[in-house]
Amino acid sequence: MNKFSKSEVKTLDYITKNLGAGNVDKRVMLKWLRDTLGFDTEESNKFYKLWFLNKSKKAAINTGESKWRVPWETIEEVNRGDELVKFIKRVEENGGDVDEVLEVYYPNEEDNNLLPTLMGPDFKYCTNYGSSLPCIEFEEDGLEIAGDNYSFESFISGVGDQAWRIDDTGEDSENYDTEEFNYAMYDDKTLEILKKMGDILGIYIDDPKYGGIDDGGLNNYLKDNLSENDYEDIVNEYIWSLNAESGRYRAQQVREFYENEITYEPYYSSNGPHAIKIPYEDLIEKIEKHNIITLSELQELEEELNPCDGCDLDDAWWGGDFIDDAGQENVFYALNSELERKLDKLEEDEDYIKKTKLKREFLDFIKKNGFRNTGWVSKWVSNDGKLEFLEKDLNVGEKMITFTYNGEKHKTSLEDFIPWVQGSILDLKESVTISKFRLIMETISTPEEITKIAIFDFDGTLMDTPHPDTGKDIYKSKTGMDYPHLGWWSKQESLDTDIFDIKPITSTILDYNIEKDNPSTMMVMLTGRLPKQSNQVESILHDNNLIFDEYHYKDLGDTLKSKLNTIQSLLNRFPNVSSIEMYEDREPHAIAFEEWGKENNIPIKVNLVKLI
Repeated sequence: MNKFSKSEVKTLDYITKNLGAGNVDKRVMLKWLRDTLGFDTEESNKFYKLWFLNKSKKAAINTGESKWRVPWETIEEVNRGDELVKFIKRVEENGGDVDEVLEVYYPNEEDNNLLPTLMGPDFKYCTNYGSSLPCIEFEEDGLEIAGDNYSFESFISGVGDQAWRIDDTGEDSENYDTEEFNYAMYDDKTLEILKKMGDILGIYIDDPKYGGIDDGGLNNYLKDNLSENDYEDIVNEYIWSLNAESGRYRAQQVREFYENEITYEPYYSSNGPHAIKIPYEDLIEKIEKHNIITLSELQELEEELNPCDGCDLDDAWWGGDFIDDAGQENVFYALNSELERKLDKLEEDEDYIKKTKLKREFLDFIKKNGFRNTGWVSKWVSNDGKLEFLEKDLNVGEKMITFTYNGEKHKTSLEDFIPWVQGSILDLKESVTISKFRLIMETISTPEEITKIAIFDFDGTLMDTPHPDTGKDIYKSKTGMDYPHLGWWSKQESLDTDIFDIKPITSTILDYNIEKDNPSTMMVMLTGRLPKQSNQVESILHDNNLIFDEYHYKDLGDTLKSKLNTIQSLLNRFPNVSSIEMYEDREPHAIAFEEWGKENNIPIKVNLVKLI
């Protein structure tokens, strides 16, 4: 019989009287024992163990004085803190069969609370994926600890807030913008395709105007001699491939570095998205070394549970090579495949050369009249600064141009544009073609009356559009052909409603209906899709009765930067706006929008949309 001594009973009674019989945080009790009773660390740990491990063996009784008292002296088999190690050893001997251990060694009804006590307050048995996390499971070769993202960061991974890098695939991690195309990688096949293009166009990339393929020569050559959409296709396909391959290789290097440094490699388990397994021998060593009395205390070891001394995963990401040979070959393939598609177009479309020639002649005319090209979006501005246009707004196919004069937007034919360039500007009302934008603006409040802007993203927010991983399979099953591109979001095939059943997202539509009824709210659709996809995007929206005051698309470059530029432009045009509310499905963008709002003193609330 192993009972408490009289002095132990007296001390435990005093603890219960002052701290209660319920749950007390370990650190709180240890501090109280040191400060109040003057115990050293060893004595404090001893009495915490005795109190914690035995307080549930007998039910508390009411003394009649409105106080609860655990009758410590009635406990006949005192647990003095060695039970956890004893239990683990028995589980190991029985190949992880906990039920057998309990049946053989703990058959009495009074032992029912033993296992929950040894597991502690924070660990439960793993039952299946989606159960309460973190959880533990005794297996034949060790203890599995399974957790969610928070558990992974806080104690499983060993690297704290850098834990997200470990499972990063790299697919969306790199963020090269279109300026990177000035330094595009290429191979011999690229040069062969460009030579064939030169034979058709009558101007070659080694012309003194371009100076060869390097240092922006390829970018300028394609921009001058292809249509805006074809040029954007090539640049976007190259940047997409570079981002994907560079991100993949950097992520691979981080994972290899991490796995070489740690003790227990994380893996995906049926019990949770992040799991590690601690062999029983290691587990017993940690329990004894750190005076652990419940398995929940393993979470407090943090760095030692899965040590990764000196692990700087950010440094491993940026410190390694940015791309490997396989990635480089894939980038070459993406660039050359898109160039070949444009070469085929040049060979088949007789009018294509006429259009590119007209574009060159028009831009030469602009330069001779004192216009200068400014900014990464290729904006042309007159000498006096009054007249400006974006190169992407030059439509040589229809021989039309959209531009601004003294801040007012206009659209006219290239022929009628000549007097504007040469200074013989006609009266505004006589020269402007009424645009869809202008018709919309006539139906809403004036800029001074707009006090709020509601901004809705398109993909994954307003509409449940297909993603490339499933969309390409659907495309093949519906058409019988492989999807013809590497990229997805910039391609018109990704919004083909004859192939895909694109439905609105109900939760967002409810918010849309609330916002649109406010006359002082400007309704804006803001997407990372390209302007060439505007007809498809707006057709899908209108088919679902979703009408906006303005529709904004991405310029060349980073999606987030483009969206922030649009928000700034909206604020410039609507000076009385006091708040912006956004609906967005990408969490990093949502965080960036709110931070930008704080930095620019404009309240931005972002509603994060999640598909159920």
